[in-house]
Amino acid sequence: MNKFGKLLVTAALLLPLITVSGVSWAATLDFTEVPVGTYTAPVLLSNATLTSDDGDILIIPSSSFFQDTNGKGSFCGSPTVGGGCPSSFTISFNQLINDLSFDIGGYGLGDQIEIFAYNGTNLLGNTVFTENTRVDFSALGNLDRIYVLDSSTNAGFHYNDFNFVNVSVVPLPAAFPIFASGLLGLGGIRRLRRRRATNGAG
Repeated sequence: MNKFGKLLVTAALLLPLITVSGVSWAATLDFTEVPVGTYTAPVLLSNATLTSDDGDILIIPSSSFFQDTNGKGSFCGSPTVGGGCPSSFTISFNQLINDLSFDIGGYGLGDQIEIFAYNGTNLLGNTVFTENTRVDFSALGNLDRIYVLDSSTNAGFHYNDFNFVNVSVVPLPAAFPIFASGLLGLGGIRRLRRRRATNGAG
């Protein structure tokens, strides 16, 4: 078997292992994209949708009181009656992300949340929080949604300073033509070299 034949055999063996390829870039959630206020309908940001399960979404302006260090504001799930931030909500990202981290603040005695991270319908992990902290889900890998179950008996938490990496995934069917054209190009170069060698010898 010649070298090109061996290359094709090797490619055929490796092809099932090639699942996706893509690029990634850093991003955040920018709550200043929408006016400050209370929203009964889902809030559409440029890269995510905020949906309250049992009340409203409250968009909070950037301020030293809420301690958003990136100047992009804060938000929380807010009950329709009573105010504050003790309501459950979902953040649905427009695409896969990873290395997710963000701040939760405003803790009062009796506040408690549990955050669930998903990739599609697969639960990647969940953690209970009962204090102000930096939430770090970077170890969970790619995800596209988080659900915050709020069981607070006080004013609840607010959320800000989101950092994550967008993952742009290219499925195998889209990447395969590039891979195949590369193999054909290698074969063409090899044939051209053989032809030149034959002509030179003649």
